[in-house]
Amino acid sequence: MQRDNSPSPAPKRRQVRGDTPDNAQDKAKAAAAIQKAKEGLKKRQKGKSFFDKYGYHIVFGIFGLILVGALLSMLFSRSKKLHLTPVIEEDEIEAHNENDYGYTLGANSFFQGWKLSDAKLLMNNQAALRQQLQKCMTGSDNTILEDNWDFREKFPACVSPIINQTNCSSSYALAAASAYSERLCMLTGNNVRVSAQSFLSCNDDPDRDQCGGGNVAEVVEFAKKYGFVDEQCFPYVGELTSPCIDAVRSCDKYYTQDFCIAQTAEGIKREILKNGPVVAVIPVYRDFLVYKGGVYQVPEGVSRFQGGHALTVIGWGKDKESGQEYWIVENTWGPEWGINGYAHIAIGQKQLYLDEFTVAISPKFEKTAEDEVTEKDEKKVDDVLDLDK
Repeated sequence: MQRDNSPSPAPKRRQVRGDTPDNAQDKAKAAAAIQKAKEGLKKRQKGKSFFDKYGYHIVFGIFGLILVGALLSMLFSRSKKLHLTPVIEEDEIEAHNENDYGYTLGANSFFQGWKLSDAKLLMNNQAALRQQLQKCMTGSDNTILEDNWDFREKFPACVSPIINQTNCSSSYALAAASAYSERLCMLTGNNVRVSAQSFLSCNDDPDRDQCGGGNVAEVVEFAKKYGFVDEQCFPYVGELTSPCIDAVRSCDKYYTQDFCIAQTAEGIKREILKNGPVVAVIPVYRDFLVYKGGVYQVPEGVSRFQGGHALTVIGWGKDKESGQEYWIVENTWGPEWGINGYAHIAIGQKQLYLDEFTVAISPKFEKTAEDEVTEKDEKKVDDVLDLDK
């Protein structure tokens, strides 16, 4: 086969669209249009007002300021709320009682006219300041416990009237005096109500704020040295400054031996059963101020006061309908508060610490020679008397 050696035609050049005269002209037109648009945009921007430029920034800034102001206002109103809100709010009491909480609320004369800020001043009480505290040994007793045990029913001759502490943070001293009196009566049959005022007025710190709160242990220590006098000798006053009186020198004295700490619900029950009422210091939640009846349980969302309030635990019981176990406590807010001055508080509430820590005070019937008040201690009492004349 004969091969064709003639030269092949040159390949045609591929045309690029942009290289054509028409496309170059289009490019120039587009560039001119873009430049014209930019110039127009600059003119429009020069003509814009400050608000046109920064309107969104201003709006969001104002919104942010309003939000911050609202938050600050809420915080400020909360800080003021304590001073503005009355303890007794009928609407809240009614709303609570419309629901089945297991306990009811109601107005009482003790807190009539009080604000929450006034009530807060009462909550400056503690159980003890010691680092190491002696535990009560009654928890090992194997006695079968009853479902209900009430000191008032077991020892009716030893019951004293409910006291009104007034606007004085002295519940720690009043509860200690009450528990001591009831234990002394339980052991001796002698119904003597010892005076908390003798401690408040005659302790060895003349600069002490008598209504500024304190702890139960220091009341016990005072009574170990100087003894309580009875209520008739030195009645409770409940004022910021009430001087010690000469009568305490000549009145009969009632001494304490020591105190121990009863713990756990069973241990506290056994201590009460064997030796008598104990003292508990609990945090107070707002609705407890207007407690009226039933078995009290701290509801969710209710605010509490800082500090503590002292109560005398005189027994326990069990609600027939719900089966809920409760403590029977004696309060110091007058006989119109709660159940004639008493309350039923559900057992098992960790936030109240009532099942974990109570103070049991041991009476001593007579001072022995080795326990006699020293001359130095006697001088302290004399100094207090002389200072307050």
